[in-house]
Amino acid sequence: MYGWLIRSLARRAFQGLGQGDPSFLTTFLADDVEFHFPGRSPFAAHHHSKQASDQWLRRFAHFRPRFEIHEVIASGPPWDIRACIRFTDVIGDPSDPTPYVNEGVCLLTFRWGRVVSQRAFLDTQAVADFFGTESSEEFFADLAD
Repeated sequence: MYGWLIRSLARRAFQGLGQGDPSFLTTFLADDVEFHFPGRSPFAAHHHSKQASDQWLRRFAHFRPRFEIHEVIASGPPWDIRACIRFTDVIGDPSDPTPYVNEGVCLLTFRWGRVVSQRAFLDTQAVADFFGTESSEEFFADLAD
């Protein structure tokens, strides 16, 4: 029932990330959202607040990722919607012969229109191979928040 709505929101949110602006996505985050991005890369994170998650999203959006959404599955009542988004993301200039490309799944839990949990599952080695394994503080030192 909610698949079409989640797909529409995901397209707009991912489009915003690709334009360097995560604000549309951030508006849907609960103040105490659990935000998890696995791995050992500058993007690895486990946050428990909208503010920390917004900072992570702004850093990620800096790279202007391009997304293709392959599938969206959603079910549950408005107070506990579970959604799964399968996607491919690409970072790098379209003329770049070796861009970052990864396929993943994002699991989301919505409560009354707010994302209370977000977990990404993707090839974390591909992330580390492309971006390195230094800490986020070292990697993003030159970016203004």
